[in-house]
Amino acid sequence: MSMLRITGQLVNVFERPKGVSKSGDEFAAKPTIQIMGSIPLENGQQRFDLVTLGVEDERPYNVLKGKSISVPVGVFASRSQAIFFVPKGARPDLVAAAD
Repeated sequence: MSMLRITGQLVNVFERPKGVSKSGDEFAAKPTIQIMGSIPLENGQQRFDLVTLGVEDERPYNVLKGKSISVPVGVFASRSQAIFFVPKGARPDLVAAAD
């Protein structure tokens, strides 16, 4: 079980094309999702943030496009930013709409 989850609206499912890194290494195409979530601010307002995550298989996400979901994530630091990823075998959960 993952301790961290990202929750928000699944706004896009696409395949990131294969390519070549700056160091010259080739990388394969990868299914990718984008989740829009809101972050509460100290002044009571909210800021929206778009998170892009690579996934193993886009099929479980395609049927949830446009819906609120929650997905487990892992995180690591790279330079001065946090990098999120969906662990292998993780599946999205549909989140009930708030009344």
